[in-house]
Amino acid sequence: MELSEKLKQLRADKKITQEKLAEILHVSRTTISSWETGRSYPDLQMIVEISDYFNVSLDFLLREDKKMITKLTFDTKNKRRFKALISVMIALFIVGIGMFISIWNNQINEMNPNSIQIEKVEKVAIHSRVIDGKEIGKDYKYYVYVRMNDPLHRFDEVTGSSNGYDSKENAVYAHFQVRNSLNIFSNLKNNKKLKRLVVDSFGAQEFVNGVKGKYNINKNIFLGGPDSNKKLIIDAANNK
Repeated sequence: MELSEKLKQLRADKKITQEKLAEILHVSRTTISSWETGRSYPDLQMIVEISDYFNVSLDFLLREDKKMITKLTFDTKNKRRFKALISVMIALFIVGIGMFISIWNNQINEMNPNSIQIEKVEKVAIHSRVIDGKEIGKDYKYYVYVRMNDPLHRFDEVTGSSNGYDSKENAVYAHFQVRNSLNIFSNLKNNKKLKRLVVDSFGAQEFVNGVKGKYNINKNIFLGGPDSNKKLIIDAANNK
């Protein structure tokens, strides 16, 4: 006798309707009807509840019903596969997040001047000199003492500037590097410490190599680029 017939017989012996059994098992009447006609089968958890309600063994309910046993075996295997798939997906997600953090933390970006608080600027004179028979004029370099308010970046080891010169704007744009970091609390703590950035003067070797005119003297000196993302360190009037 198959499960569908046993279920119908048990319900008849108990003298309850499909509606009543559905209410007891918290399913719809059509579900009970489908079970009793063999159109569908209850899952294993529901079979346990049926067994408890009618006070019969699982062996009694499942014995002789090969289709039901096959379905339960198939469902169990599918659940195991699904759990395994979920575990693999979670593992891949964790690995992906780890790789993203590792790659992102090793990237270097340009410092955002808007995150910088300038505490002090020292102007250091570089006197004129002769190198390889070529005279290099007087220039200035600058020590800029700053703190950074940026929880997602920290100062990189490179504190010397990469300078861009704009003759039309009479400006020098000093660029500095910061490193990505997701260690927010450490960043906020360390970036509050006073950091000395060096805006380099015109390099002697550049002059020897034939580069001319890239002096800081008599120019406006900015942190950042020529766009709105810049901060004035010293103006040309005070840079003579």
